[in-house]
Parts: sequence; structure tokens; C-alpha cells
Amino acid sequence: RLRYEPDDYDEEKLINILNEQERNEGTWNSPNMIVIFSESFWDVTKLDGIKFDRDVLSSFHELSNKGKLIEMISPSYGGISSNVEFEILTGGSLNYFYKGYIPYMDLYNEKLKNNPPSIINELKNNNYKTVILNASSSQMFKCDNVYNYFGIDERHHLYDELKQKEYVSDAYLTDEIIKYFDNKPKDEKTFYFTITMGAHMPYYEKKYDNYDFEVVSSEYSKNATGTIKSYTEGIYKSDKELQRLYDYINTLDEDTIIVFFGDHLPLLETENGSDALYEIGYLKNDYDLDSIYRQFNTEALILSNYDIDFDDTSVLSPDLLFTYILNNTNLEISDYYKWLYKTIDYLPSSNYVISMDKDKKLYYTLDLPEEKKNIYDLRKNTQYMIFR
Repeated sequence: RLRYEPDDYDEEKLINILNEQERNEGTWNSPNMIVIFSESFWDVTKLDGIKFDRDVLSSFHELSNKGKLIEMISPSYGGISSNVEFEILTGGSLNYFYKGYIPYMDLYNEKLKNNPPSIINELKNNNYKTVILNASSSQMFKCDNVYNYFGIDERHHLYDELKQKEYVSDAYLTDEIIKYFDNKPKDEKTFYFTITMGAHMPYYEKKYDNYDFEVVSSEYSKNATGTIKSYTEGIYKSDKELQRLYDYINTLDEDTIIVFFGDHLPLLETENGSDALYEIGYLKNDYDLDSIYRQFNTEALILSNYDIDFDDTSVLSPDLLFTYILNNTNLEISDYYKWLYKTIDYLPSSNYVISMDKDKKLYYTLDLPEEKKNIYDLRKNTQYMIFR
């Protein structure tokens, strides 16, 4: 899993660090949590060379002013969603595994020395019911094996259950969420984790018979424009479902939050086989910091149906997103997640190539300033201790 025991590894020191952690005074109470892991959701309006006849992400943009918008650095580009899911549900980072390693397929198929932590375990220890609604198959990245390992209470793999040849729509998933919360016991706290596939590739213009918007101008090739248009239709539908879900939670009389995020940028493969984002120059091959950041940057949005006093945190990576959320509730959490929360001030967002500090300054991960490198290495050592 890790290539070798780190040179400065001191397990006793690490255990002492974890044992010394004090709890953050969370003020978000203990809400129901509805998570929307939105396949390839990314703000396509960041592209300057194509214009639509309307704001194709109007709900996301408007709701960003009502909740907390967080800039994230994903561990993935164009695929391998399970690596993002691993970070979200464990607080572990892909930074410290072999490049190309997929924990869902490898880590949980081995006999582990320890019982690695998970957000699921933290919530179950606080009497939450945990549910996963996955639009894909139970065999994708061997995810059902991992869900067994986590001990998730209820899970549905809709691609298998409905025996369909196509993935279900985001609208179908929203219907299922609403049905669940309309019928759940009022005093039962629920963590409801939804994985969408409505905006999944391929993206070709003839994928949809009708479009909900028009492209009014484009500086790009016909192939690139058609690919971007197809992708945009998928996330346009995701955007409308986000609004519908937000409107729904505001009818509930239980504290409830939505955590909505895109896992990675889409792989916008055109009909001639090129990647549209490189073809149009949005991404480049010269590995400058700005281009690398654009390649891995997605966003998360936290919304609530009750008053939350959000702090000024605006930068996280998937491994710290729920660490941040848990520490802002009044739930009892383990020392590991208390400690991870303390690292946010130093290195809130990072993958194996690029890192960002809380002031949104970018760094190459292999060239971090000393204070940030110390936190990076401490997390590496802690992950070695825990995930082995």
C-alpha cells in the first residue's frame, strides 16, 4: 500500500499526537446529511469560448450564495471516481499510495493490520442510519465489498436492481431521496449518500434528442462544441435536481444539510478521439500551476434548512470535506478526525501534484514550504500507521 515505512516513522509519537487532541466546539447540531456525489459535475461556464442562451447552472450559482461554496482539489481527472469516494468516506489521501493504486479494489481485499477509520463508522457510533444509493453496479470498483467492510446499513445499486442497460437519471435519484425522507422515522438521524451517473460519459451531440438550452456562440471546433454541449445537458439536469432537493429539505422540520460536489472534471472525448479541454486550450501539457489546478479543481456546496454560522473555510480536498463537517457538528468523533481537522489551517487541499493553502495560494506538492511539508509528512506517517 505505502511503498515503504517512512524514514522518520515513530508510531509512539503518532499515537501520542492523536491522544492529545481536543474537540472543536461544533455548532451545527446533529443534522441529517444528504450527500450528492455528482458524476463529473464541474462549472462549465468557466469556459470563455462558448456561450449558452441561459445560465446552464443557475441553481448552483444562486444556491452558492445561500450556503458554503468550497474549492476542492480532486485526486482524479476524468475517471476513477472510487478514489474520490475513498477520500470522502475515510479521510485517507491518495497522495500516500502508489500512483495508480485504487484502494476500493486493493486495500479492502487484503487482511489489514488495523481497522481503518471511516466516516460511516463515526456516524454509526452516533446512532445514525447509513444509506447508500448508487446509480451504478455493485461490481464497479468492487464497491459493495467496501460497503460491507464499512458496515453500511442499507445500500442500493440501481444498475443491478433495476436491470437497466442505461444509468438512471438524477431525477430518479431525487425521487428516491424524497421518498425515503418522507417515510423515515422522525427521530432517526440519517446519512444518505447518493452517487449519480446521469452526467456520465460518453458525450456526443446526438446523445440527447432534445436540449434544454442552445449554444449561441462558440470559438471551438464543431466536434469540441458538440461534446461540450452534450456534457452540459447532463449537468444542466443535475443542477435542476439540486434545486428540487434544496426546495424539498426546506419543507422538513428536522435539521438537514445537503453536501453536493463534483468528483472530478469530465473526460470530454470528442468524436475524433481528442480531449476537448486540451483541444480548446483550457488545459495544457506544460504543467504550470494554473493549468494543473484547472485539471483537478472541482467544487463542493453545503446547504442547510436551518441557520448555520459558516466560518471562512473555502478550500478543502475530498479527504478533508467530511472531517470539516463532522468537527462542526456536536457529534462524538474519534481522535483521528479531531487531529485531521487541525491540519486544515496548514494544508487544506492537496493531491499528488498540486496543493493549495487556505489563502488559495498554489504549490507543487513536491515543493511545499517547510511548515506545510511537515504537515504533509505527518499525515503520510499517520496514514501508514492506520491503513496497513
